Amino acid sequence: MKIQQSDTAIDCFHRPDFNMTVIQPQQAQILEKMQHGKDYTIRELAHITHMDRSNVSARRNAMLKLGLIEYGPRRKCMFSEKFVETVKLKGE
Repeated sequence: MKIQQSDTAIDCFHRPDFNMTVIQPQQAQILEKMQHGKDYTIRELAHITHMDRSNVSARRNAMLKLGLIEYGPRRKCMFSEKFVETVKLKGE
């Protein structure tokens, strides 16, 4: 028996509106620590949230897609001293 491909979980996952209206707990944890008027690198967010950089990176990318945060200016990271992308709360 074949199923309709458009009704599979994979296709639903790739829909832009799937699971995008609910903020995940780790996303909320990051957003709570961010302050208006300040930009953050992945490493800085990992430091203030006590999360792994890989988790922060994944949540950051999801929040960028959702439009909850936006890119800030490139600047030196306070930890690595390399020029990297930053993010900030949307609408600043």
